[in-house]
Parts: sequence; C-alpha cells; structure tokens
Amino acid sequence: MTASRYSPPANQLFTYGSALDNLKDWSGYLTLGITTEHIPDLIQLLEDESLFQTESEDSDAWAVIHAWRTLAELKAEAAIPALIAVLRHWGNEDPWWEWLGMEFPRVFGAIGTVAIPALTEFVADSSGSDFSRSIAAQCLTAIAEQYPDRRLQCIEGINQTLEGLDQNSPELNADLIDALIEMKAVESAALIEQAFQLNCVDENIAGDWDEVQVNLGLKSREELPRKRFNITLGEPPERESYSSLPEFGGFGGASKKSKTKAKRKQQQESRKKNRGKKK
Repeated sequence: MTASRYSPPANQLFTYGSALDNLKDWSGYLTLGITTEHIPDLIQLLEDESLFQTESEDSDAWAVIHAWRTLAELKAEAAIPALIAVLRHWGNEDPWWEWLGMEFPRVFGAIGTVAIPALTEFVADSSGSDFSRSIAAQCLTAIAEQYPDRRLQCIEGINQTLEGLDQNSPELNADLIDALIEMKAVESAALIEQAFQLNCVDENIAGDWDEVQVNLGLKSREELPRKRFNITLGEPPERESYSSLPEFGGFGGASKKSKTKAKRKQQQESRKKNRGKKK
C-alpha cells in the first residue's frame, strides 16, 4: 500500500477521504498532528509521480491534494519548488489541470509573497505548457489580492512575459491579460492595447480591447457600442463551486484538440466565477 511508504502523521492523508468533501475548509489537516517538522514528508508526497497516474475513484491521488492543502495551511515556503514542479509536470494533464487551476491560487496565496519570484520565472518559461503558465499567473493574482502592497510586483511579473507577446501563443496572452484584469492593472493598459493591435490575443478568452477596457474600469459599457454587449448577464456564480471538478476516473476518447478546447472553456468560466465573486 502506498501509505506504508510514509511516516505518521502524513500517512493519514491517504485515509482522509475524497478531496471533494472539504473543498473550502482546510483547517482540519492540522488537527491530524501535522506540523512544520513534517513538511519534508508532504513534499515527498508531492514528488511521488505514481500518485498522479492513478485512475481509481478510491485513489491515493486524493492524498496529493490533501498534501498541498496542508502545506498551504502550514505556509510552507520550502514547498515552493515542489509545487512549481507539480505545475510544470501535471498542469496540462487530466484531471490535474483543473484541480491545480482551482486550488493552487489559494495555496500560493497562503504561502505568500516569497513565492512571487518563482511564479514569475515559471510564467516566463516557454518550456512550460500554456495551461501551467496561466495557472501560475492566477497564483500571482491571488498573492496580489492577499498582499496589496505587493500588487505592483505581481503585475510586473506578468508584464515581463506579456512584453514578449509575439513569442507567446494568442491563448497565453489572453490568459495573462485576464490575470491583469483581475488585478485591475490599469498600469498595463498600453501593453495590453498593443497586444490587441498586433492581433496577438485570443478574443474568445479575454474579450476584445473594448471589453478589456470596461473590465479594467477605464470605460463604462455605456461608452461602447451597445451591440457588443447584448447578452443579458445573470448573477455571478459562487467562487469555489468546484461543480465540474472530476473524480479520478476514465476520461473517454476525445481528441486532443477537443480536450484543449474544453479546457480553455472551463478555464475561462473558472476565471469568470472568481472575478464575479470579487465584485
């Protein structure tokens, strides 16, 4: 059994149950007796690739999620390299990309500003997948939200990559712009406008330049042609609904292209949920 490779109390994460059962309240992990002295065991768990490759609903994979939540509760700065490695290796894989997208911003927000340099470096690293780099950008927005005095540093971290907009995919540029929108980064308006002028942005993700200006607070919707905004919007959904997060089971035979398209759509919806909750 995988749990036998780990010492108590970290091995209790293998019997903690489904990660779907405690989506919002992560405080219970520390009641297991896990303290900062057990951070190396939790990092070892994150580095166990066999746990990421399971497809069983009763899988040990839940322990991975419990581990990163526990590290967040411990504000474990030492775990930053391991967390970045998880993003790099699993941020584009089913079902991990969605779990990472929903939870890593909270994890890094809890760990705090010490993670900004590592996240900035990863966002800029072209060897990472667009999905992984987008999640890292969202982690920077979460830190900016938790630590307003470091907001400009987080914005600059994203700007550094967006400045190479012609080397990025239009999808990544749109994801970076979405992260800047969440931080109300009016300081980046000129750079964002340039990206649209050069047709380097996927407007299906971030909207067009007019809509971005509205979301940044630079213009009101009334100042724009009404025909652009003829959709009636309802109440924004709750932030961490997790309604679409999968259990660890089979994922059918969809093509890579259709899966990527579905991921982009779900990622966009997730960001909209987060933004709607903040307003």
